[in-house]
Amino acid sequence: MTGVGADWRRFYSSSSPLHTLSSLVAALLLTSILFYTVVNTDSPPATAMATIGLIGAAMFVWVYSLGYHPFAVRAMGLHIVQSERLVRAPGLFVAWVVLIGVGIGWLPNTNRLTHLLIAIGTLGVGFVLLVADTAQSLYPGTSTIPPLTMYLLLPLVVPVAIAGGGLALVKNRSWPKVTILSLFVAPLVIIGFSLTAGVTIDYFFTLIRTHLFLYLPVMALAGAGVGWYLLGPSSSRWRAAKRGAICVIVLCAAISAPVSFLGPETRIIEGTTTTAEFESIEFADEHVTGQWATDGHLARVALYQNPPKSRKVSGEPLPPQSTPIAISHWTHAGEKFGHI
Repeated sequence: MTGVGADWRRFYSSSSPLHTLSSLVAALLLTSILFYTVVNTDSPPATAMATIGLIGAAMFVWVYSLGYHPFAVRAMGLHIVQSERLVRAPGLFVAWVVLIGVGIGWLPNTNRLTHLLIAIGTLGVGFVLLVADTAQSLYPGTSTIPPLTMYLLLPLVVPVAIAGGGLALVKNRSWPKVTILSLFVAPLVIIGFSLTAGVTIDYFFTLIRTHLFLYLPVMALAGAGVGWYLLGPSSSRWRAAKRGAICVIVLCAAISAPVSFLGPETRIIEGTTTTAEFESIEFADEHVTGQWATDGHLARVALYQNPPKSRKVSGEPLPPQSTPIAISHWTHAGEKFGHI
């Protein structure tokens, strides 16, 4: 397509209104709620219209996640990461969806000890992998986790342990509690898939990104768990214990808050790409036969940049038919080489 109008149409058609990973989690969230309402006969009451609306919303998000994104790849040459990783092993992904669906239907009918063991066991696997990856890299081509990151994450053991008691409250069925439970299990599908699909850096990145979706439901369950653990006489001692437990949860969450901003690229992306680096990447791309390797910063620039944008950043004039979009902020925010 050429011309200003065509450039803008291409921009709007390729702009995703919902991040690919967020759309997948949203689809799994709606699917988990549907599983719950179908499997549990004493699920919260819902009108036929509400049920149809829930089914329609789930179908729309699934079609958007697994339909629109492949279309964008074929029609516009976009590089969409998360959806592409799922279609590499569709059978395994469906198996994890079914497993979580069975689990969310079975969980409310178990006792409190089972809830506690499931919460601690499921999330405890993550902490075991974290500690192991600090000592020895578990994924080829990745560095070990810095000790500081591990120290920031370990305080989350406390709210995770308390969240097990919060799971017991799903017996008191209501739509908010079913939603919190579904928010908890939806990311587990992608996490489980990433752990079993292959020991590659691609699935490692998906794993790192997806675990961030667990923070909200875990903290909500931890808040509910405080009430479960500390139910008892309304004496001054018990009230003080409840306040102390809440303060501990807030403190642990505050200590671990910086981890929320630690994406896979945080430690490897530099703020500026110099002209010499652009020239080095261009030389390698034109003269090296076959594949070549470099550090993470230059590799991502080589993978995601396009020639017009590279020329603009380098100070060269753009082709007449090119339309620059959103370049005023480059002077203070830096040039972006992101992807959908």
